[in-house]
Amino acid sequence: MFSAPSQSTIKSNEDLLEHPVFLGIKYIDYSDRVVQKNYSERLYEFQHNPELYTEIHGQLSIKGNMNNTEGKRLSIISPMSLRKFINVVKYDPANPPLDDYESLGMMEAHNKTQSDFKGAKKTNRLDFINYLQEGVREERDIHLPVISGWQSSDVFSDAIFVIYHQVDAHTAYGCLYLPRKPIMQSDGQTQTAALFGVAQSKEGVEAGALDKLIVTLEIELNVDSVKAAQAFADRNGRGSKKNKNLVISMDTAAPLSRLRSNIVQGTVFERRIADGRSGGITVTSTENIVDLSTFEQMLAIALTGGSPLKPEKFKSYHMDTLMPFAVEFIQLLDATFKSYWVSPVLPGKDPYRRLYVMGWPFALKGIALAYYNSRIDKLEPIRTAMQEKVPANEIAQEYFERIISSISVPVVKVSFEELSIRLNQINWLKHKKHWIAITGYAESADGSKKEWKLKEYGTVVKSLNQNQAVLVTKVANKILSPTWEDLKSDIDEPLS
Repeated sequence: MFSAPSQSTIKSNEDLLEHPVFLGIKYIDYSDRVVQKNYSERLYEFQHNPELYTEIHGQLSIKGNMNNTEGKRLSIISPMSLRKFINVVKYDPANPPLDDYESLGMMEAHNKTQSDFKGAKKTNRLDFINYLQEGVREERDIHLPVISGWQSSDVFSDAIFVIYHQVDAHTAYGCLYLPRKPIMQSDGQTQTAALFGVAQSKEGVEAGALDKLIVTLEIELNVDSVKAAQAFADRNGRGSKKNKNLVISMDTAAPLSRLRSNIVQGTVFERRIADGRSGGITVTSTENIVDLSTFEQMLAIALTGGSPLKPEKFKSYHMDTLMPFAVEFIQLLDATFKSYWVSPVLPGKDPYRRLYVMGWPFALKGIALAYYNSRIDKLEPIRTAMQEKVPANEIAQEYFERIISSISVPVVKVSFEELSIRLNQINWLKHKKHWIAITGYAESADGSKKEWKLKEYGTVVKSLNQNQAVLVTKVANKILSPTWEDLKSDIDEPLS
């Protein structure tokens, strides 16, 4: 006859040791005979609370730089049935469980990193569901990548790991008693949403998908909002098929991202840069001045010239040297154009992108290139040094600074002070003749000039706003040219 252990013999979770390698997770070592006996006799508190835990058998590992205390990650990877996957994850990205208090606590992260399942995203989910159901019906093989997720640091203190076998110093196999709280995806959102769709469908249930379909889940533990954002950015990359603005906003580790976040504080750009979730950049939208991708390109051009270095070329040891110039450039834009970038639109006025050239990326990048040339005596040596590979026997910061000092200084043709004067005197209305000469105009089907009506200026020629490198260069060259005063003109482009 089975006898339940008395409360006096139950070993409290609070008394469990914290593992010194696995980020302090509470644990017991099953190789210890006393632990084996206690475990088999169910003498541990966590064994008596099945409603609080999900048991996950898998491999627990430390990832990242072992010498970086803050940068290390802890995760468990485990294959499991669809039924268990649904019970473990609890979180359908296409239909967040709003009735779950813990899920409500994750809604901020959901809004930042989870895509809305509409349009093409919705179609992809349905296609994925069909693929999975065909596999369950044995009409095809199923090849699923690992789904990556994370659980909040708020519940990490409740997690308990039973070590069956210590593989090496940073890896162990065993059973994780994971708190029954939602798992947010850092990669595999559409796949996860499709798996929930199959699990909740009549066809999937009748075909036995809940028990026949095996998927692999990797869960990062002890994740806060900053690490969650970085995990999303790291896994989603910056390819053209991804939402670059959203990924850049999540990438808190990149030096260029850190530089950007520091220099916008207190300027017109603060809280007015679109990150893929906070509105768009259109003719009539005024809340955001630029998107993150454009802002990053502007910054790279301002600091490294017309063929800007890629973000990965910006290293941490470059930042102290680049910071004063980045601040100066953004403050130049703030001082010159803050009064133009009005939001919301005032009664009787037009939105600024309908009016002004410098509401568009090509012009802002052109101004950035003009700035670079106004500081070329300082920035060109820095750019050259940034491209140098640091020898193995050198200290990066010292080598970088030594290279800068060894490079000959180019001649500045238009000083920063003169550039500032010119920017303040230029007429930035884009229907003026001097801007149409640079940008061109939109054409009707018969080749005539397209027109549009402005509240303040009446009917004018509609200019083009193409974000092309050649236009960026044209804008910069004209601002820096001896004929720059042409840009002060108040003459409209003729309507015909």
